[in-house]
Amino acid sequence: MAMNDTGEPAAGFAQRVDAMTLARAQAGDMQAFAALYTMFGRPCFNLALRILGNRAQAEDLVQEIFLKTIGTI
Repeated sequence: MAMNDTGEPAAGFAQRVDAMTLARAQAGDMQAFAALYTMFGRPCFNLALRILGNRAQAEDLVQEIFLKTIGTI
């Protein structure tokens, strides 16, 4: 996987992987959904933590978001 200086996927690579992974997740591939969580779980958590200011609430919110996402993608 191509990475940038911060250890995150490089932009162009991430866009291609996201599209392919999203398509697989939409087809019901739970491994693809897990990959999406791996890619976006931490950024979602960081945002939730900044907004809520509470680690436990941020973790709960991210879990709720991804559980709801399973049924809607």
